[in-house]
Amino acid sequence: MKMSKNYYSELYDKNYFLGKKSFFYKFGYKDSIKVWKSRLDIILKYKKKGKLLDVGCAFGYMLIPLSKYFRVYGFDCSEYAVNIAKKNVKEGVFKVHNAEESFPFRSNFFDVVTCFDVIEHLRNNDRLIENIFDVLKERGILFLTTPNYNLPRKLLYHFPDKMEYHISLYHINEVINLLKKHNFEIINYFTGINFFNKSVWFKTKFGLETLVISKKV
Repeated sequence: MKMSKNYYSELYDKNYFLGKKSFFYKFGYKDSIKVWKSRLDIILKYKKKGKLLDVGCAFGYMLIPLSKYFRVYGFDCSEYAVNIAKKNVKEGVFKVHNAEESFPFRSNFFDVVTCFDVIEHLRNNDRLIENIFDVLKERGILFLTTPNYNLPRKLLYHFPDKMEYHISLYHINEVINLLKKHNFEIINYFTGINFFNKSVWFKTKFGLETLVISKKV
C-alpha cells in the first residue's frame, strides 16, 4: 500500500491521543505513572546522566522524571502530542518528526535512546534502527519496548493490536535479531505484563511485552 507523505501524522492525530481511535489511550495506560516508573527504574540501573532522546515521545510523560537525570530530547509524528510535551517538560527539546526519516540531530550525539512502543507502529524498522544507531554515541544504550508477538499475545490482544494500528509485530527473538543485524550488542532482555497499569518484567520470553536493552558497538 502506498502511503501519503503525512501518513503517520494523519493516523496518530488528536483523536488518537484522546482515545477516540486508540484502545490504550482510551483506558489511560499511557498516562499511568506506575507504567513509566517501572521503565525509569530500569534505565537508571544502566545510565544516570547525559543526553537522552525519546523516540515517539507522545506527551513526554516518560521524560518528566528522566529530566531530573538527563538533558532530554524527544520527537513524535504528532504535532498535537509534541505541543503538549513541550508544556509538560519545559526544559526538554522537542521536534515533530517521522522516525523512518533521518533524525534531526547530530550523529554520535546521545548517550541514551528510548524507543518505547514505537516499532509496532512502523513499516520500515530497519530504517528506524539505522537512525537510532547514527545518533547514539559509541557504546550508547538503547532501551526498546514493543509487544511480544507470541501465542498468548495473539489470543488476548488481537483486537487491541488491530485498533492501535500495530502493523509490525515481533516475537522477542525477532527484535533481538533486528538489533544484532544493525550492530547493536544485546545487554539484557525481559518480557512482561501490564497489571493494574503497572509494568512487571521477568527474565523470560513468555510475557506479553518485550524489553530489550542494547548498546552501539
